[in-house]
Amino acid sequence: TAGNRVIATAVTTGGLLNTTIILKAPGGGVIVSDTGSGDRLDFQVAATGTYTMEVQDYGLNDVGTYALAYTNITAGALTSGGDTDGGAIVSSEVKTGTISGPADFDAFTFTGTMGNRVLIDAIATSGAGYNTVITLYPPAGAGYLTYTTGDRLEAQLSASGTWTVVIEDNTDDTAGGYSLSFMNVTTGPLTN
Repeated sequence: TAGNRVIATAVTTGGLLNTTIILKAPGGGVIVSDTGSGDRLDFQVAATGTYTMEVQDYGLNDVGTYALAYTNITAGALTSGGDTDGGAIVSSEVKTGTISGPADFDAFTFTGTMGNRVLIDAIATSGAGYNTVITLYPPAGAGYLTYTTGDRLEAQLSASGTWTVVIEDNTDDTAGGYSLSFMNVTTGPLTN
């Protein structure tokens, strides 16, 4: 739907393939986004309709296998039967989750008011080489407000509405567990 923010990643799991994602608009296949040699797509949909995502080798000369993840962080679904990590979170709540391996996002939502200050921690608890990335997306499909490859994110909200926190591995290719905590230090609650 027009205005929705979508994210995707295509991560090589075997061979010499260097994945790229090409996103084509509905009704004609005009390219609206191309990740180049990068693995991650972050795009706000301009028109309602069925988009096509092509995954290919960047140089069109190598073969291999890949894992693909896609999430509409504006309209969901944020969880599925095979991956139940994600969904709503409230201030002073702690959740645990697992990044199952290559190409996995976990998305959590909270309601915030413009000017509120929030703290978000996502600490790796298992998985050799697993390192969390935290990305904070504002309401209405806008591009991310901020992100960190560290374990803690602090931000002042620039709009009122439903915000989305995305947790992933820093290279989107390593499995591991994490502990996520969220706190709205302006309005609380500060304990649970």
